[in-house]
Amino acid sequence: MLGIVAMLAGCYRHSFPQAATFPHPYTSPAPDHAELFADSNGTFYPPDWQSRFKMRWRTRWPSGSLLNQGVRDPAFRAWVTAAQKPMLDSIRTFGSNKQRIFILVHGYNNTVAEAEPAFKAIEAKLDLRPGDGVLRFYWDGLSGQLIGGGRIWFWAVGNSQLVGVNALRPVLNQFSDKEIYLISHSRGASVILSALGNPVYDPSFVRQTQAVAQGWGADRRLLWPHVPLGEHHNRLHVLMLAPAVDWIDFCDQSQQPAQAKPYVCGQFRTFSPQLTSLRYSINAKDPVLNKFVGLSAHFNPTRLGIKSEAGERLERIYPIMRRYTLAPIKDHSFKTYVASPQFDQMLIDEMVRRQR
Repeated sequence: MLGIVAMLAGCYRHSFPQAATFPHPYTSPAPDHAELFADSNGTFYPPDWQSRFKMRWRTRWPSGSLLNQGVRDPAFRAWVTAAQKPMLDSIRTFGSNKQRIFILVHGYNNTVAEAEPAFKAIEAKLDLRPGDGVLRFYWDGLSGQLIGGGRIWFWAVGNSQLVGVNALRPVLNQFSDKEIYLISHSRGASVILSALGNPVYDPSFVRQTQAVAQGWGADRRLLWPHVPLGEHHNRLHVLMLAPAVDWIDFCDQSQQPAQAKPYVCGQFRTFSPQLTSLRYSINAKDPVLNKFVGLSAHFNPTRLGIKSEAGERLERIYPIMRRYTLAPIKDHSFKTYVASPQFDQMLIDEMVRRQR
């Protein structure tokens, strides 16, 4: 993980919480709202994270993740480790009196400040009522401009998977007998899919992550945790805007390749029966999903949100899938997708937005 830092130097930065806009569920003034932020490995930032960071790290800090910093500072590691369970306990308490919970997940190359307007726009569209809760789920998908935005994609792909298995899945396991709506943008779709079942990783990401994880004292459980998604009688409804995923993101973990190419998925994943619907958008002109030069099928493929044939195959395997086709537009922004009539229709079909 650290091996890629030199290559990206000057082109990217890590995303992390901002104290002014980041109340944790411990201190959130609104009992119907909560927020969490996971680092690139799926470790949650504790509520008083900022007190442990020097101001010179405000925009860039040298360790890049909480686990990396823990190698340098054992006391820091003990503090982070001790904070994880109380945070999940807090989320369980938050959801205990809710009937419906909406979990909002942004994509890669988003800071808290960049994701917040889209999150607010989603909440404004929902027909929220007493007994509902909204959880804004932030994660470190890195942040970069121009060539940096393209370079961070390769690492953000793996980060999204780690965050799904190590952060979002434990969150879902705190809830029982709930209607849970998971709404994502871009690579946030991978966070959700990885929470629902262990993913297939890029082999180079596996090698680099395992090499770095030795310094953390971590093992293969970081990538393939033994704790599955719990069968807690929840009803999971997934809505993916501009999903930056492909067939590989639906493959069973048994299909983990030793080498990146060639790759053929021989067995697709069986999802929990708790997954009741999976809706996604498709935009044939999305420049980011098309990787700007027609490479949606290459470099960690992203065809589901741009190519109809990708969805057609998956829809035969997963009958609960339904696509929503946008008028072709050369835009990938979260806010644009949230503002689309197709997203409104997704919400109406899920009966969480009234007909206007």
